[in-house]
Amino acid sequence: MSQNRPDIIKRFIGVASNIITHKVLIKTELEKDLRNYYTKEMERDIDIALKYRNKINPVNRMLPQRDSKEIKENILLKVKAELQKRVDKGYKVNLSKIDEEIDDFLKEQNVG
Repeated sequence: MSQNRPDIIKRFIGVASNIITHKVLIKTELEKDLRNYYTKEMERDIDIALKYRNKINPVNRMLPQRDSKEIKENILLKVKAELQKRVDKGYKVNLSKIDEEIDDFLKEQNVG
């Protein structure tokens, strides 16, 4: 089963957005059960993201600049939208850490 590159990038963005959202939520004032839940979800998603990342480009090579820029912008939009929903539900989320979390994750995945 072969998938085209734009579809794989789109899937990577979705999984990466979940990971970043969970990382930010873990650092908020959550109950221990919720924090554990988000940690497990994040660990599962990291494996999935790595598989998609390997399909986009060999992991030992950086992605082209245009791809990494598109990925970062789309992740940022998705994460901000999801965290805003959580803020509306009453979560106390520090939105200023989003960019830092995205940059750290993308460096870990050798995206840019």
